[in-house]
Amino acid sequence: MTRIVLFLLTSLVIGSQVFASADLANASVRVDKEQDTNSDSADGFILMRETFGNKEDLKVFNDNGNWAIEKEEDGNLVYCNKVKDSWTEFNFGENHWSNYSISYRLKFETQNQGQVETHIRKRQRRDYRTELKKHDDKVNVDLLGRNLVATVPANDWFNVQLAASGSEIETSINGGAPISVIDKKLQTGGGMIAVSANSKVCVDDIVVRQIETSEKPANPNININPILDGHDYDAYQKQVASKIISNLGEKQRDLVIYDGSLFQPPKSLKKQLSDASLEYYYLIQDARPKTRPNEYYLIEPSADYTSFEFVSQSHEKIDKQMLHGTLFSFIYFADGKIVYDELPPKGRFNMSLNEQSHFASHSMGKSVTSYLLGHAICNGYIDSTDELVDDWPLMENTLYFGQPLIKLLNMSAGDSHVIAEFSGSFTKTGSGIHNQPLIVSVQTEGELKNTKPIKDAAYSYSNLTSDVLFNFVAHRVGEDFGTFLQNFYQRKIGIKHPVYLWLNRLEFGEIPSVKSLTSQGAWQYGISATRYDYLRIAKAILDDWKNDTCEGRYLKELYTKAVPTGKTNNWKQYSGNRYPTFGGVALRYAGQFQTGFFGLTDKKLLGMNGADGQQIIINFDDSRIIVMNAGQEGYYNTKSLAYDLIKSGKIKSGNWN
Repeated sequence: MTRIVLFLLTSLVIGSQVFASADLANASVRVDKEQDTNSDSADGFILMRETFGNKEDLKVFNDNGNWAIEKEEDGNLVYCNKVKDSWTEFNFGENHWSNYSISYRLKFETQNQGQVETHIRKRQRRDYRTELKKHDDKVNVDLLGRNLVATVPANDWFNVQLAASGSEIETSINGGAPISVIDKKLQTGGGMIAVSANSKVCVDDIVVRQIETSEKPANPNININPILDGHDYDAYQKQVASKIISNLGEKQRDLVIYDGSLFQPPKSLKKQLSDASLEYYYLIQDARPKTRPNEYYLIEPSADYTSFEFVSQSHEKIDKQMLHGTLFSFIYFADGKIVYDELPPKGRFNMSLNEQSHFASHSMGKSVTSYLLGHAICNGYIDSTDELVDDWPLMENTLYFGQPLIKLLNMSAGDSHVIAEFSGSFTKTGSGIHNQPLIVSVQTEGELKNTKPIKDAAYSYSNLTSDVLFNFVAHRVGEDFGTFLQNFYQRKIGIKHPVYLWLNRLEFGEIPSVKSLTSQGAWQYGISATRYDYLRIAKAILDDWKNDTCEGRYLKELYTKAVPTGKTNNWKQYSGNRYPTFGGVALRYAGQFQTGFFGLTDKKLLGMNGADGQQIIINFDDSRIIVMNAGQEGYYNTKSLAYDLIKSGKIKSGNWN
């Protein structure tokens, strides 16, 4: 299912306050069993409290008799299910409940793996739910496709929290960092707790609190770290940033947040970031879908995702880069298997990177946009790469109107007088292209209004052109664009985890929808995806090329129509001991992909390159793929790791650092 990530920031802040409260975040494992169940508190009006101390006055409904009160060694009374070969559950609450939180204590009694579901806003067989799957001393938590792994005491009590506030549904374990999703389908309903077959759990101290949804300021109980002074985060972003800084522990002393660089490190930096800064910038960027939810469009994971085989080799050169460089993830895929699959060693960062971790694509999303355009051609929405952009009212009276798509694809549309190469802002007005939708730019003198293309223009790398291409695809596909995106990511790519598509904020007070985003030209080329989902995208590209599908022939056409980049760079290190990337040595540009890499021109390769060191290289001759995600560009040795590997399938010793 595809959803637009929409909801008011006020609701988001208030929803997060539920977990910032002492009762939930610090999760006192016991509550005062004598307190009036309808008392008010600073954390919200209590709708229900169940301590299981009085079996004659239970506030939960157990119609099948599969749950019973049991006494612990200390005399505490808890509620446990009977082990069955089917699910066992109990219900509580009222159908009219809307914005509320559920917190309770949970303990797995059986040693084997088990699963517990907590339902909120449950009504007529529909609900939002948190799935808790026990594996040894870890609990995998899933909330509508968002995942985290919580380490909890084996077979001991831990705390579960779930909240619904407006459009945000949020869950947390033991007061840890919550995961949240945005969904507007269900507004009211009660709660339920269910246990999988052949498993036994006990629950205790269920507390349900009303969440106020009137506008409130940021939670005053959260201390904002002084290091954030002078940085232009909003109130909620400061709360998120403060929590990230707090989790750095003693590494806080090495943290630098650079002026004007709120969500990613400055590109002009001439030194490697500290590990604390690498971690901070990764996490604050990863939190953007939560702190700026109206700037993302969420694609749900596929029920039939693409699986991989693993060889699981390691190499000292990769280990060295993971220990000292700015790499967060390295994947080498060859002959249908993942051969190298490495993450930073445990202990280097306080954060945990895993299969569910998302990475921003930055300009790698340009290549994904091109691949998406190829699917639009193959589905009959666009005739060919030579088709003129001449039926799009939004682009009338701009330099792009009437030009063939291939010129936009090859960054030779003649727009360098409007936006400088590699720039993210219009030359004359200074406005950021991702601070506004295209409809503003085409109505503004000094931006796109009444512009003409430079004649016979050469290649000039442009962020603006890629946004125009994405919005052109949305224009051509029309009202079916949401389904089109869903089919692309779920059926063709087979993503296992959510993918976030980046958006510009809408003008005129419009509510984001496929229609409003397309009419205003508010789609961006960037995405955020997991490391394996990037590999799934690259593998789909490889498979199309090898199988000579329609999309594969589109990619081959781009390869043959590539234009020179004008670069003469080799693999020599830059000043400041910075290492070049594949994008830095690409001699040709092929429809939003890099190609013609220095020293590798005898191979048919396409590359995807993004800021902060994101790289994907695909070798079509030998069916090899390398996916690299990083926190800073230039401070891991691309050539040492990837040059020989993509060329010959081996990392050579001694020839590179």
